[in-house]
Amino acid sequence: MRYQRAAKKIPVVLSAEEVARLLEAAPGPGLRYRAAFSVAYGGGLRASEVTHLKVGDLDSDRMLIRIEQGKGRKDRHVMLSPNLLGLLRDYYREARPQGWLFPGRNRVDPISTRQFNRAFGVACDFAEIKKTVSPHTLRHCFATHLLEGGTDIRAIYYPAVDCLAIDERAGFARPCQAGDDDSLPKGGNQNDPGRDQSA
Repeated sequence: MRYQRAAKKIPVVLSAEEVARLLEAAPGPGLRYRAAFSVAYGGGLRASEVTHLKVGDLDSDRMLIRIEQGKGRKDRHVMLSPNLLGLLRDYYREARPQGWLFPGRNRVDPISTRQFNRAFGVACDFAEIKKTVSPHTLRHCFATHLLEGGTDIRAIYYPAVDCLAIDERAGFARPCQAGDDDSLPKGGNQNDPGRDQSA
């Protein structure tokens, strides 16, 4: 008996301009979904990983985001750009989340992936994105845009051991090069989302 292999399809990827439109169109009120979508894109996170982030997972000293028990029940770190950190601080000052970075309506639980997916669909409609996309598309865009910008693949998957700088044009990271200003913010006070409050 012969088994037919499943067809492999190239994932749909948005351009940097389309991603920017989508982020700007994130539904309100406030910055919650814009911040959540930006984390998915800026760190290459899955929807379930974004929704289960805690405030203490942001490490502004090392410019990393800790992902606990991601796919395969593995912990890992992803890059945290200065632009994304600034947005998350604005969101934190606005929403003052405690525990979960993106709490649900009762604030005891995180937002659900269903809420996240529904908000993503609304943003796509407002941004007039015609391609067939899902929140996971932002993860594909993250890696594709970095590679197109000349980033070493090791810097994408092992950010904790690589020096990173920011390409302000598109808002994503690339390895430091000669002439780059590699000084990064070191975090703020104890109420700052980039400061681990468990310390």
